[in-house]
Amino acid sequence: MKKRICFFCAALLAGCISVLARAEETELTVSVPEQHTVTIESDGGRIAADGTVCGDTAEVERHKEQDYWILPDAGKVLESLIYNGEDVTAQVKNGIFTAPALVRDAVLRVVYTDAPAAPDDKCYSIGGTVANADGDPLPAVTVDIGGKTGGTDENGRFDLTDVPSGTHTVVVTDGNGRVVGHGEITISQGDDTELTLTVDENGSPLVKPGPDTENIRLELVIGPDGSIVVKNAVDITPEPPDPGPQTGDDSTLLLWSMILLMSSAILFFLPLAKGQGKSE
Repeated sequence: MKKRICFFCAALLAGCISVLARAEETELTVSVPEQHTVTIESDGGRIAADGTVCGDTAEVERHKEQDYWILPDAGKVLESLIYNGEDVTAQVKNGIFTAPALVRDAVLRVVYTDAPAAPDDKCYSIGGTVANADGDPLPAVTVDIGGKTGGTDENGRFDLTDVPSGTHTVVVTDGNGRVVGHGEITISQGDDTELTLTVDENGSPLVKPGPDTENIRLELVIGPDGSIVVKNAVDITPEPPDPGPQTGDDSTLLLWSMILLMSSAILFFLPLAKGQGKSE
């Protein structure tokens, strides 16, 4: 019996040694992808990752968190964002959604809705400057506010015309089409007589022009995360021209009428008086 057990143990040991030897000779490999594919559904707007506008898919590094910039088309705003079947709309801050590190492919679906109707139908000329977080002006970039676009000069100045009231997406792109800044702004006339700058419930800038405002200057600053902050807003509408002395007052008008009447009477009766003097 002992001999049989010893023989069995020896055979088992020999088998283990054989398996280990074969394992050393055979190269065991496991294929782990370096990137994962994110399928993007965004009808009514664009999605940008690392400054590049995505198409129907985006390739994201494995185990890397990814910021997605939500860029609604003109007249649209974000309604909901679904990531891998989960509603993550509440996680969108300043138009940015940070997706968790990926270990498999994912799906990002964005739903847009019409922007709220503006309380008035006024349009404005909007100009200003664009700078980075250090205060350096950004030349040769394109500023898009609600579909109205214009380029910056060497000092970062831009000018746009016919920008309507309402909520608009603000997008700044460089010469290669890369998105370097984005945000949202609402232009809605308020009750004050002068332009004011505040923020709405989402922290986005709210510009309230005065009733006579036509031209607005914005100071835009792009933060390190690409979000746009409106640092200042000023009404630069020219003052109406001075009409000069006003003669529409009733007493003034009456005085000038009396002077004109007396002058006419003098001119009429003076020749008559001279004629009577000669006849005498």
